[in-house]
Amino acid sequence: MRSLILPASLHGTQELFAWLESMRATGPVTYEPTTNKWHIFGYRDAVQVLEDAASFSSDLERGGPIGAVLLASTMIAQDPPEHQLLRSLVAQVFTQQSVELLAPRVRAITQDLLDKVRPAGYMDAIQDFAYPLAMKVISELLGIPVEQRPAFRHWSDSMFFRQHERDESQSEQDEPYQRAVAARQAMRESLLVLLQERRRMPQHDLISQLLVAEVAGKRFNEEQLVGFCFLFWAAGYETTVNLLGNAILCLDEYPRDAERLRREPDLWSTAIEEILRYSPPLLGVTRRTTGEVMVGGKQIPAGQSIRVWIASANRDAELFPYPDHFNIQRTPNPHLTFGRGIHSCLGAPLARLEASTALPMLWQQFPALHRVRREPLQWIEGGAVYGVRHLPLEF
Repeated sequence: MRSLILPASLHGTQELFAWLESMRATGPVTYEPTTNKWHIFGYRDAVQVLEDAASFSSDLERGGPIGAVLLASTMIAQDPPEHQLLRSLVAQVFTQQSVELLAPRVRAITQDLLDKVRPAGYMDAIQDFAYPLAMKVISELLGIPVEQRPAFRHWSDSMFFRQHERDESQSEQDEPYQRAVAARQAMRESLLVLLQERRRMPQHDLISQLLVAEVAGKRFNEEQLVGFCFLFWAAGYETTVNLLGNAILCLDEYPRDAERLRREPDLWSTAIEEILRYSPPLLGVTRRTTGEVMVGGKQIPAGQSIRVWIASANRDAELFPYPDHFNIQRTPNPHLTFGRGIHSCLGAPLARLEASTALPMLWQQFPALHRVRREPLQWIEGGAVYGVRHLPLEF
């Protein structure tokens, strides 16, 4: 049997999707003895795992030290009933309407960034555009002070960028693990100070609103608030950065589609959904079985780690005709990039807003936009996110 460990040479390359296709053909549900992990490659099986929170737990703190470091006290690592309480508290203040009210600010930030790079005729789309846009939006939304934002970015990079494929058997003395621990603690301490400041002097930001949110007489405790803030910060900017970068790469690869979007901007909505399917910012998620369960005709014991390959499910031909064809008018498009079930991504409306605002502005104002191919792409290491560190563009 072929190894199900993602080859390092394929991280972040188009060959990755060929590897996923071969794994899907080998068996949509397969056990990998090297890592003692089950892998889900097919769409229907992925949906089963994502929607059945009772059988497939998101509480991964028992699954290895890195989970305890990164996911402690966050919604993403909670099962019912705790998860429902946390999500209900957040949903009180982070609504679709509140996201829509951000649109003018997102446009203003985008315009400022485009004006800054315009004279040079060149930019790094990640470092000069996607990162500053996503970081400014999420920082202003949460209420992170301007002077602290570079530190928050550094901490979240240390926690997330190299931790995605950590083997559960690896030593806690490993340098990447120690960096993650230190970064998590530094961010926690900074957030605790910020929470105290907002209690004394509330502002018009999400942190101030979460401090007073209440459901059935219950509120966030301090650790839950810290966990939500660091997860929302990291996911909010990293997901959006990779979505924007992947969108630019897709439309550079398919210039006729880019030109059509300039002529027919009403197509941007379906185009963004296709980008999310075709080149998702998230490759996969992990769950753990709470008991013996049947998936795809395979009996999986209790306590097993389950890797759900979102990027593979998004290209399953059973659901998506011509799955390797990039089609900006694809409908329906039930991709799993933002999850399914109780753990569907709360930040999805914000990511869609930023993409649907920034990308049309970018292509309308820079019609000659193209990637500088003499500079090789630097893909993010690891097997959970999909995106590049740098994306040189000329216009």
